[in-house]
Amino acid sequence: YYFTQPSVERALPAEEIQAIGEKIGLKGDKYPDVSHAVEAVIGQAGTNDFIFIGGSGFTVGDLFSSYSLNL
Repeated sequence: YYFTQPSVERALPAEEIQAIGEKIGLKGDKYPDVSHAVEAVIGQAGTNDFIFIGGSGFTVGDLFSSYSLNL
């Protein structure tokens, strides 16, 4: 897992999200923002891997902002 936080004031810090994940058996690294997390997963993904980015709408919004995605 790639634990991160969106760029809104009320977001839980990535450290807290990681700690919650670890309590339920999820293992992974934390990243300071969505952009860094996405770069890390892209760097580690294989050509046939599927990347799912979930969480809140704020997380997905940060993804769109970081990559200038226009849908």
